[in-house]
Amino acid sequence: MSKNDNLQWLLGAFAARGSELSESEKKILADTVLHGTNPQLPFPSYSVTVNYNKTVNQLVKDGKYDWASNNFSDSHFTVNKKGEEQAEIFIVTIDRRMSTEAITKMINDLVIPLRHANAKEELALGAQYPDLQREGPIAALGSTWRDSHGDLMAPYLNGDESYRDLGLIPVDGDWYSGWRFAAVRK
Repeated sequence: MSKNDNLQWLLGAFAARGSELSESEKKILADTVLHGTNPQLPFPSYSVTVNYNKTVNQLVKDGKYDWASNNFSDSHFTVNKKGEEQAEIFIVTIDRRMSTEAITKMINDLVIPLRHANAKEELALGAQYPDLQREGPIAALGSTWRDSHGDLMAPYLNGDESYRDLGLIPVDGDWYSGWRFAAVRK
């Protein structure tokens, strides 16, 4: 993105919603002003190796979770990539109640556009950084599955000092402040 594009984005965002911006969005705007054509994202990131050749079931086993939903399978969470690659996974925390659509728009509209992590990226994160989910839930909205009740479900990591789990959560409705979302560069 050119310096002029960054400035146009900054001016447009401020004009459209200046007083409604979240703290995360305000940090992004400040970073754009400070870094110009070399913007940084105000979210922590983690480098992971994602092995797309492994099945979802194999990746769940690699994570050594204390509990995992029995609905994790390649038929429910298809990722059409092969090989192994490094990915930088950003953990985007929301600081207010937001809908899935608003969260998706927010990460798509960043100075460095992101997309939601898929199930295999989320599972790699959980296996390689097992203590990260003890700090709070992390959802991966890039892979969803419709359950037998018709609910659209996404994987999420959660836990505390004594356990780690891998569950599914409905994506319809709002997410509360403190939820975290795994995202990667587009």
